Amino acid sequence: GDGLLRALHPAYLLIGPEQLAHALETAVTRDALIAQLRAARELGVRPLAIGLDDPARLALAWQLGIDLVQGDAVSPPLAQPSFDFGLFGG
Repeated sequence: GDGLLRALHPAYLLIGPEQLAHALETAVTRDALIAQLRAARELGVRPLAIGLDDPARLALAWQLGIDLVQGDAVSPPLAQPSFDFGLFGG
């Protein structure tokens, strides 16, 4: 339930790749994840999906309203950062 979220007051709820893989396989698991995400959002906790290496899991994360994601499906590791942080006064 959301008891642990209420007790700890985290800023983020990490959703691992296994959770999304199971949610793709069964409606029961997907419904449980949806309920968990709903409870988190009601408490102001932002969901973060990590380790997304599969486009199907990335698509499910977006369908579930998870807008913070990390993994190779977004961008594989790069030898050098391609983002110019200097554009923001850094």
